[in-house]
Amino acid sequence: MTTNRFSLSPASIYAAPTLAAESRRVRDDSGWPRARCVTDVLVISNSDGAGASIISLFSRSGWTVDTVSDCSGAISFVNDRRAAVAVCDESLIDGSWQDLAVAFSTIPHAPALIVISDDRVLSRDVVALGGFDVLARRLDPEEVLWSVASAWHEWWKRHETADGGARCFDA
Repeated sequence: MTTNRFSLSPASIYAAPTLAAESRRVRDDSGWPRARCVTDVLVISNSDGAGASIISLFSRSGWTVDTVSDCSGAISFVNDRRAAVAVCDESLIDGSWQDLAVAFSTIPHAPALIVISDDRVLSRDVVALGGFDVLARRLDPEEVLWSVASAWHEWWKRHETADGGARCFDA
């Protein structure tokens, strides 16, 4: 059986970002990083539960997880750095997932958007605004892994050709 790096086996969920972690070690002669690297998962939540659950879930994977608590922080983060996947609460202090979807639509290399909600019917609206998926608020670990890994692979395929496969970019 042949596999490619975009298959969704349990091993590939952990392998692809591990390869990316190697690219994070690129340094110039002074020893300082010469490039900024893609954050694998950006959690946008004003509750401790979602962020902590996702950080814990990916802690041993080699994936990088950053958190912000509101829309403005998320937009600033994505404008200044790159994130492959953004997992956000349906409602935030200063806006909603819709605000993020609209803002992300204007940003090159914007992350794949996954929304955390109690309303699974919301997925139709999320996809219509360019988002990737909706996760139930209870955050089933297997569902989170599948959704985030799928979104990450989709983002990577979309940007791999444009960037020549680069995981880091000039600061």
